[in-house]
Amino acid sequence: MRLVHPKPKKFWSPALITQAGGHPTALGSYTSRGSLTNSSSLTLTGAINLGASTAQLYVVGVAVAASATISSVTIGGNSLSAITNAGNGVAIYAGVVALNGSQTVTAVCSTGQFNQKGLEVWAVNGLGSTAVKNTGAGTGSHTITVNTNDLMFSVYQANAGHAGTYTSSSQSPAATYDFNGTVPGVGGADWTISSNNASFTVNPTVSGGSQGLCSASWV
Repeated sequence: MRLVHPKPKKFWSPALITQAGGHPTALGSYTSRGSLTNSSSLTLTGAINLGASTAQLYVVGVAVAASATISSVTIGGNSLSAITNAGNGVAIYAGVVALNGSQTVTAVCSTGQFNQKGLEVWAVNGLGSTAVKNTGAGTGSHTITVNTNDLMFSVYQANAGHAGTYTSSSQSPAATYDFNGTVPGVGGADWTISSNNASFTVNPTVSGGSQGLCSASWV
């Protein structure tokens, strides 16, 4: 009797697609988990509900008016890594943290005790890698290389201005965040990128112009 071995079945994973040129890109997703703000302490801290399930990656964008320096960010006592921190009052930190539910998020600044501070926490899932893909930083605007389905996060600070709309960017963001609402302004935005762009312009479009701006993308 001849045994016939069945051919293994191949399963297509919706987590990855292939772009033109054969480069796979993840179909990730993110959720804003909340903001914190204050104007009277070097330490910005408070409880953020991370949700019922542990995310693959947590991203925290911090903005401090008047170009203060952000020295550390933690979630539930776990230190995150500085992804971009140019010392101009804005920084993005990220890390893999096995936590969910209500957790204390803390950002420590080395200067700027009486300046408005804010942060945004994003929970990210479905990434092909937790390693950051690209970063960018500047003052009024900056450029960054992006591809379709990249997830991108940005924060800004403006010594004179209100909430930024980011409408002068190459693609309007999915959401914007106003940490303050009065002069000076601090806030951020997020995107799921719709098309490849080797020179994507990030511009917070804030009255009076931004004094510090940074962005980071993952896929």
